[in-house]
Amino acid sequence: MLVARRADRLEALADERSSTYRIAATAMPSDLTVPAAGEALAKEIVRRGTTVTSLVNNADGRRPGVR
Repeated sequence: MLVARRADRLEALADERSSTYRIAATAMPSDLTVPAAGEALAKEIVRRGTTVTSLVNNADGRRPGVR
């Protein structure tokens, strides 16, 4: 399961990972900077019956102009 804001890039990455590594890579576009997005994502994961076993956080969390 791949989560990011940009649906177009996310779908392309999921397709590439699925074909290259022969895995089920699912794109789930979501802007996790939106306060309710995390809860909505968790509910969607449960609805799909998916089990999350690992988390890789590749977001730096910085805002423009903030160091």
